Amino acid sequence: MDASTLLSFAKDYAGLLIGLAFLLVAVSVLPGRVRWYVLTAGLAILGYEAYLRTRNRKLLAEADKEREGLRKRADELGRRGAELEKTVAELNQQLAQNRTRLAALSKESEELAQRGGDISARKAELDKASQEWSEKTDALLQQVGDHEDLLSSLRDARHAMERLDRVAQ
Repeated sequence: MDASTLLSFAKDYAGLLIGLAFLLVAVSVLPGRVRWYVLTAGLAILGYEAYLRTRNRKLLAEADKEREGLRKRADELGRRGAELEKTVAELNQQLAQNRTRLAALSKESEELAQRGGDISARKAELDKASQEWSEKTDALLQQVGDHEDLLSSLRDARHAMERLDRVAQ
């Protein structure tokens, strides 16, 4: 046994040894039969006290082991908590970046929608103008067709007159 164990044992059980010494001194001054009753009762009390101290010492040792286990677990949970805080910080940063990107995309979408509305309006104007030009072109084609028919009729009439002139000569 080392010195710390002896000191611990003496600290825990010195009171019992002193109590045993007082019991023996008290028993030595008492008369015959009472001496045995007092000795028996005193030894019973000292035995019970020794039992309680031994039991408490074992319970204290178990509690110390449990405390160490809990301390290790607390350290582990502290490290895990630090890792989770780091992960949360990274996720918050990603979330902020995603929100910024979402805002930029929303703005771009609004601009495209605006441009799309402008383009749709311009397309409608161009479609209307194209329709008007198409109608004008159809009208001109109709006129050209009418004039070609008229020219054809005039040529036919000229040929007929030239034939009549030749025949009349």
